[in-house]
Amino acid sequence: MKKGDYDRAIDDFDRVLRTDPRYEKAIRSRAEAVKAKENSVQPNAKVATAEALSLPATSDQQAAYCLEASFGFAQRLTKLVEILRANRDKGQALLDGANTSPNDKAHLIAQITALNNSIASNDAKRASWAANASVFATYLQRRNVFAKDPNTIALMSGQVRKQQEAVHDIYSACLRACAPNDVSCKSACDKQANSSDANMRMQRCSDIVANFK
Repeated sequence: MKKGDYDRAIDDFDRVLRTDPRYEKAIRSRAEAVKAKENSVQPNAKVATAEALSLPATSDQQAAYCLEASFGFAQRLTKLVEILRANRDKGQALLDGANTSPNDKAHLIAQITALNNSIASNDAKRASWAANASVFATYLQRRNVFAKDPNTIALMSGQVRKQQEAVHDIYSACLRACAPNDVSCKSACDKQANSSDANMRMQRCSDIVANFK
């Protein structure tokens, strides 16, 4: 089966799943088609992938690109932490309720503990990306890039926005195949989006931030 055949198969399964999101055979078949498509990538496509992961050529461009990417990650993690805290507070309110059974309390305590761990982890990531953004912004200010080369700032910001949209589209497309309450499927979609070329390219900013201090 050729790449185009895999694409058509995936589209077909997507149409089926939009009608019946719980159709397990279609879910499995779609996953198999996606995996087969990934395994069919030719060497020249792999080279193209490596090129897609490369950062802009000059230091000023890299700093401008990574400023926008770092700010985007920090914003996304800020929103995620807010959602996690709201869910934890709802769980705590249920835990404090007078009519909560011992079994429900044990379950809620486990959920709240997991949420607290996730909050701490994601808040640390948020702080790290915010610190990275500050490093790149300070470098650009020191080089006076904001004033002397606003086109570079605009161009790199545009690149990051397109890649952010690509990551979002990958997640959304995957999510359409998930049943409403299928947490494992949603987690798999999150991993798929995070491992995409667009996201991995933006993530590389954390590898080079030390060069701009």
